[in-house]
Amino acid sequence: MSTKPDPRTAFIKHFSEFITDAGMSPIARRIFATLHYDGTVRSLNSLAQELSVSRASISTNARKLIEMGFLEHLRQTGDRQDYYKIHDDAFSSLLSKIHQHLSQMTELLHYIEKNQTDAARISRLKHFVDFHVALTQVIHDFTDRKSLNDGP
Repeated sequence: MSTKPDPRTAFIKHFSEFITDAGMSPIARRIFATLHYDGTVRSLNSLAQELSVSRASISTNARKLIEMGFLEHLRQTGDRQDYYKIHDDAFSSLLSKIHQHLSQMTELLHYIEKNQTDAARISRLKHFVDFHVALTQVIHDFTDRKSLNDGP
């Protein structure tokens, strides 16, 4: 008899696997997924303890996530501890990074496709190009629709 995994644990695992193309290390993905799921402010110490990694690793990866626009660094009055939360625009930043990656890959695939003479390779690449073009368009349409719904 199999038991169902804890929903939070399953979310963090699957979400962190999903965002591998966003240029994040495995620890950064786990930090991002944890904070995204919980939706709360978390201290550096609590993240290090929960994720079983060093404080230095949390700090390094959190700085990278802040640079990418995914996290915010917070301070609490009278407390020297570092705190982090998901940036309000984190999802848009993530989609933008994925869209950028897909666009670059599509451009590269078009270039390769145009400079090939092997018909079998061209056929294989054509399917890959079509996939990337379609996925890029879906993300573009979604972000356009979302920005229209957000309003001024």
